[in-house]
Amino acid sequence: MIVPAHGQLTHGGSLPGPDVSRPAAAGGVPFASAVRRTPDGRLWALQVWRPQPGGPLELHLARWRGAPTKLTLNLSGTRLKGRAIFAGHGVSGFSTTLEGKRLRIYVYLDYLAGGAWHRMLGLAPHADGSFQVLVRPPWKGTRYRATMLGPNAGASFAPDARAVISTS
Repeated sequence: MIVPAHGQLTHGGSLPGPDVSRPAAAGGVPFASAVRRTPDGRLWALQVWRPQPGGPLELHLARWRGAPTKLTLNLSGTRLKGRAIFAGHGVSGFSTTLEGKRLRIYVYLDYLAGGAWHRMLGLAPHADGSFQVLVRPPWKGTRYRATMLGPNAGASFAPDARAVISTS
């Protein structure tokens, strides 16, 4: 699969001309095996991660400008709260795949117990990107994490995001 700078998906073939991208810092882009910057200022990241605990690895290609998707998470008493932001706005609603399929945006929450991550649930963030859940007794863990697929925001395929906090 080749994804040229103009954003059209092409299967097979080869890129015309030399590689014009250069390495870029991965600052704030989790799961990134490589981050590159093209002359137009666009950032590209190849992200490899496992969306479902114990599930198969997935490969995602992100293409965006500016700051990457930011996911925050905090525990206040028994409430786990957070917010998802991209391009200065809360992330919520729907995202569209390259094939045109509409997908609901979810933040997936996991807890660490017994040395393994366990899925709590997936939440659809509010319009401002915020979310919260009451941590039930079976979900008590030593760490919590929030993970989300980066939204397709027009000409951008925002990078996937993750936040992890410790309870100690």
